[in-house]
Amino acid sequence: MICPHCKENVGVFSKAVNTWGKNKICPHCGKIIAIYIPAKGTALISGLFASFIIFDDTIESYIGVIGLVVLASFVGGFAALSSLRIKPLNK
Repeated sequence: MICPHCKENVGVFSKAVNTWGKNKICPHCGKIIAIYIPAKGTALISGLFASFIIFDDTIESYIGVIGLVVLASFVGGFAALSSLRIKPLNK
């Protein structure tokens, strides 16, 4: 993720991003930023994966229904994690 203020890279698993609260502080410039998940990107990735599962009956026969639920939850989590974005927060 790129900080909108200083254009430096902020890691997804960095200490600055994984603190409690809605507002975060950029570790490079010290300005306040907010992290959000764009709904369009997450829904697109999850929807593509769900359509693949619906139209492919062979996967269901191999891993079962419970396995599909677990697999879908992992893909949904990955989609949300990979589509995280940073926006500036003006106070």
